[in-house]
Amino acid sequence: MQLLLVCRPVWDSNGILHSSQYQNYRRIDLIVIHCSATRATQRYTVDDCRRGHRARGFADIGYHYYITRDGVVHAGRPLYTVGAHATGYNSHSIGICYEGILDIRGLPCDTRTLEQKDILSKLIQRLLEDYPQAKVVGHRDLPGVTKDCPCFAVLPSLLSESQPKHQSGTSQAEGEGEPNACQPPIEDEAEQIAGRE
Repeated sequence: MQLLLVCRPVWDSNGILHSSQYQNYRRIDLIVIHCSATRATQRYTVDDCRRGHRARGFADIGYHYYITRDGVVHAGRPLYTVGAHATGYNSHSIGICYEGILDIRGLPCDTRTLEQKDILSKLIQRLLEDYPQAKVVGHRDLPGVTKDCPCFAVLPSLLSESQPKHQSGTSQAEGEGEPNACQPPIEDEAEQIAGRE
């Protein structure tokens, strides 16, 4: 899968897809991975996320990138703009959010699709070309964060993304490496539930 970036019309995609002409304006030493905290059966588009953040008083979507279930990367804030995704770390980080985290019962679970896993790995590799000193972490890995977000161990996951897995997330509460009780939707069930929402 190639890295496909959907840009907002007012932003120039060249500053994001190719070597960033803005990388020297902000010192970036963290790339923080987030999730949208939505059920596997619930769609939560980049526009939904943007509306939600604005309703909370943010100037715009807090993330620099948002990855939908189909593996499409949507541009959020430009990289040269401080994000609003990790209190205390926004000024020197890039925020990436993927759509999902909760299983059909509403419990934390690694619900990333194969497309999301593939494209997240490629996006991070691309960002590390511009910011080689950056450390990649999950939101939950930051001091003081008590959420499960993004509901998978980021570094081990990125190192093993080439090996296909069937929805085998881990929960921080259950410990690293132990499979959780993730209940991914059965295709027919997901369509039925999605049709009722």
